[in-house]
Amino acid sequence: MKWLFVFLVLFNLGAFGWSALSRAPQGESWRLREFHPEKIRILSADELTKLTAQAKPKAHVARSAPQQCLVWSGITDADLGSARNVLASLSGKPKFSEVQGGERERFWVYLPPARSTGEAEKVIDKLREKGLDSKDYFIVRDPGALRNAISLGVFSTREAAQFRLSSLQDKGVSGAELGLRDKVSVSDFVLFDSSDALQEELGRLAGQIRLSEVIKRDCPAQ
Repeated sequence: MKWLFVFLVLFNLGAFGWSALSRAPQGESWRLREFHPEKIRILSADELTKLTAQAKPKAHVARSAPQQCLVWSGITDADLGSARNVLASLSGKPKFSEVQGGERERFWVYLPPARSTGEAEKVIDKLREKGLDSKDYFIVRDPGALRNAISLGVFSTREAAQFRLSSLQDKGVSGAELGLRDKVSVSDFVLFDSSDALQEELGRLAGQIRLSEVIKRDCPAQ
């Protein structure tokens, strides 16, 4: 009986162990759930602060708007010296850089050549009677096919030339034509300042250079 009792106890213990193992998670997940008190470490105040800071989402840093510059464009090689003198005379002596602008077309409005200089001068008299300013026209005196033509304005864009042609027609000037005048090499000056005062001053002085313009735009990358 004694041996039977011992056998039953051992049998029950084995059955219980087998049942517990069969319900336990298998493989590596079982080890991950084990508790290791010897690996616990209490963090210092500094370490806790660092962990808290790392857990915080980084604030979005807004990009600042691009810096604005003034661009004085459309300056021909013949006018570069005058343009540099204008820049040297500006208040505050703003910093600027010179950029090659490439080749650009120029358009003009004109009356076709008269048969002689005398006839061209008679046409000028009629233009004066229609109220046109003497600064707005001249007789072409260069030798060639366009000698004795009357120039009514040269423009940096076709749109500006078309506007001039329309205004002349409104004043009763007939026979005027629009055409390509020539192609010229031009340069631009970029001023690293876009204040309203400087734009007004430069815009006034830039009038000395025909066909140039002053605009405000984002500064180029440096």
